[in-house]
Amino acid sequence: MIFYHLKQPSDIEDKLRNLNWLICVDEFLGLIQSSFHNKKSSIDAALCNHWVDSKAKGKPVTRVRLDYSGENKALETLANGPQFALGIHFEFTARRTPQQNSLAERGFTTILFRAKAIMHAAHLSQYWKYFLRNEVFMYASMTHGLELVERNGSFKSRYEHHSDVLPNWARTGNLKAFGEAGVVKSIQPTDPKLNYRGSKFMFIGYSNKH
Repeated sequence: MIFYHLKQPSDIEDKLRNLNWLICVDEFLGLIQSSFHNKKSSIDAALCNHWVDSKAKGKPVTRVRLDYSGENKALETLANGPQFALGIHFEFTARRTPQQNSLAERGFTTILFRAKAIMHAAHLSQYWKYFLRNEVFMYASMTHGLELVERNGSFKSRYEHHSDVLPNWARTGNLKAFGEAGVVKSIQPTDPKLNYRGSKFMFIGYSNKH
């Protein structure tokens, strides 16, 4: 079963950026999948395509638990309609009963407190904690899947249980910690010889596309 919850923008900066924080939690693996979306209208199709991919890999989503709302009813209609025909059973929770969707609700808290610990370890100032918090949330969510868990007698990461392989960014075996300092070569052919040949940067996370 997938536990699904969407947190709408909660402060002025997020409202200006129109960021919606989506969390899906796999009940069997405890795998938290987190993402930010500029428009709520784009979420349904992205989720359905993800579930189609899971089904093609032989790991179909059979049940989804989520809040009872018009947008979630629309997700049910799209997922089980002629376009995707996923045949997923949707379970809608009663109003003001977060305990019925506890895995998704706790998922926000888990990622939030991991992000706080990461920012503290990186010695971020209050200014950068505010402006980098969504990047830290994504880093905390992505690295959560690397934890080793035992399922059906097999002991491996949540990602490997879910997709049989690690994400591309985790396959190098040389993972970096959030906040690490680095120097990136930035000199150009036309720059004077005595110019600095690199620029200082701070590592703030991995890309899903690399």
